[in-house]
Amino acid sequence: MSVNRAMHDVSTGASGPAGKGRLDRIVVAHAATYGGMLTNFGRLFAEKVVEEGGQLHFFASTTPICGSPPPTNEFSEIGGDFHGLKIPRLPSPILDLLAVIKMASELRRLKVQVLHTRSSLMGVLGGIAARLAHVPVIIHHQDDLYSRIGKLSPTARWLVGRIELAVSALSHVSMFISSAVLRDALKLGFNPQRCLNVGLDLNPVLRDAALRASPRDGAKHPLLRALGIPESALVVGSLGRLVAEKGFDTLLRVAKKVCAESSDCYFVIRGDGPLRPALEAMISESGLTGRLFLCAERLPRDEVPLLYKSFDVFVLPTRREGFGMVFAEAMALGVPVVGPNMEPVSEVVGPGCGILVEPEDVEQYCGALSRLLRDPGFRHEMGKRGREHALKTWGGEAAADRVIEVYCDLIRSRGPAVGAAA
Repeated sequence: MSVNRAMHDVSTGASGPAGKGRLDRIVVAHAATYGGMLTNFGRLFAEKVVEEGGQLHFFASTTPICGSPPPTNEFSEIGGDFHGLKIPRLPSPILDLLAVIKMASELRRLKVQVLHTRSSLMGVLGGIAARLAHVPVIIHHQDDLYSRIGKLSPTARWLVGRIELAVSALSHVSMFISSAVLRDALKLGFNPQRCLNVGLDLNPVLRDAALRASPRDGAKHPLLRALGIPESALVVGSLGRLVAEKGFDTLLRVAKKVCAESSDCYFVIRGDGPLRPALEAMISESGLTGRLFLCAERLPRDEVPLLYKSFDVFVLPTRREGFGMVFAEAMALGVPVVGPNMEPVSEVVGPGCGILVEPEDVEQYCGALSRLLRDPGFRHEMGKRGREHALKTWGGEAAADRVIEVYCDLIRSRGPAVGAAA
């Protein structure tokens, strides 16, 4: 695969057989502001580096981001060494500069040959540090673009887009996870010869659980019993950070109507975030106390599949996604999904694998949920199709193999010195 092809969208292409030792003696660093990104979306990529003989290092902030400290135990499980940086939640020129200096020093000391960054802030800080340290190969995973935020004014969107375009120049390749974000990046002026859509793979823990278990076997997570939800209840579930972009305020309006029509239906939202107090107030004002639950407690990763399988329907009225992995995860576990008919969600939820409705249309969301809840056969068939589609599309290591192929292409193209670790 060559990285010098215009608008390279390889998310659905066939991947060649994975070789062994392709990264022998190559020092690779994965970096993100929030370390959880490296063990969630990036875990398979990291495991593939180790499998291919690479020496792996992780860089992330030691400051708790999204409510969690860096998952150092998972870094060790994967086989990489962790290097903490003091990156604050909010921009701080002095602290950010100190983080760049420390990171550049570590990259130089470790003789890192490939730096792979995620998150916009790390794309900037890591890109500058890598340039200062003369790292031969710099890759940034552009999971989304801030300029895609709908509430931005045209002027703000233009300004943010100019910044994102400038940041892209720090990397040799910008990787994307969906065609929608790639197209928007190209409209901003990203160099098409340095852009690749590599797609995503299911997290290994969830993928393995989906492959092992029979679809919708009736198992329930203990969390539902702890909440007081009856065993016979119909459960509509959702997962995500409690932020405006996820549309949970819309979901609460949907829940009010659905619960009024169906006495045996309950809603569970697993997540935490800055909108939690406002959503709790909405639940109380809407009379949904005892029917809709916000669950902030963090579950062990191996319990997340069982939580998905506890849902009869998964719904997320999201307003913006870089990919929409929660839809793919729910489908992989045989749960029918409901979401907005917008990109990239429409890329993920294939025909017959879920119901997509007009964004923000409460009546359409209610209609889709009501149809699924009152028809077990329809739920089963949709869940079955969704599971087959998800496992076929994201149930392997295709994206991880593509990333390693890009590493190898760039290592070759950047000269023999890249492959000669001390």
